[in-house]
Amino acid sequence: MPGEQSSSTDISYLKKVLRHGKTPTGKSLIACSVFVGILFILKFALRLSLNDPLLSILGLTGGWMVAFLTSRWSGQAALLEQSRLSAYEGLSETISESKLKYSAMGQRLKNIASQLDWRNNPMLWVVVRWQNAPEALRQEWEDTEKLFMRFLTQWERRSLLFAENEPLRRALYDEHMRVADEWGAFWSDFIGTVHNNPQGPRSDEAAQQLESQLNTIGDRLFDLSTYLHDFGLCLQNQAMGPWVGDVLPDRAPMPPHKTLQQLAAEPIKPEGQS
Repeated sequence: MPGEQSSSTDISYLKKVLRHGKTPTGKSLIACSVFVGILFILKFALRLSLNDPLLSILGLTGGWMVAFLTSRWSGQAALLEQSRLSAYEGLSETISESKLKYSAMGQRLKNIASQLDWRNNPMLWVVVRWQNAPEALRQEWEDTEKLFMRFLTQWERRSLLFAENEPLRRALYDEHMRVADEWGAFWSDFIGTVHNNPQGPRSDEAAQQLESQLNTIGDRLFDLSTYLHDFGLCLQNQAMGPWVGDVLPDRAPMPPHKTLQQLAAEPIKPEGQS
């Protein structure tokens, strides 16, 4: 993958930039200020005139050093930007696929919920589709989890370049695991419901309860899709923002929905609390 290999010097620089937020422009200004200060100190300490050859030599030497360091810092900053862009290109496709997979599965669950009202209409209710629903959903969930695990694996190989996003990645993972637990409990109940009611739910009460469960899990999957969108948008702004000189705004969802950034800012809840 382009941008994944670099020298130890480059990696050391990337760590410093990501950890301390230093920029070539800021470093150059500091270096220039320090150098000018040293020249003034030498001038007054040695009582040199502005036309003194020694002062000219020192000025030329210092100017060359500042120019050299500025060029080096600028080159390393460009390396960071290029590395981030290459890393984003490697992550964005998997994020998009995973986002669509969550959304598609959430919609499938909601479609099943909306079709429960058809169970008393033989022209609309498809018994075979009802009986095959648990296996179809199990396979779809496995495919969704594989995509998410692929995203995590790719992230681990590139996380240094976006180290400031680790809290978002952790919040995304924690939310996925919570939904996975909810999904496992739901699916166990659902497969039992289908097995015991091969023609469909027998009562309106049972149908309504199942419809509520399907819609709840569907909403949770939609939320995960939007959280992945937030994560991808954050990476895009960091990777492409320096090249285009602009960034895209964060989502502004209506309550009770939230962004991944808001989710990550919430205090960690004790185990067992939702």
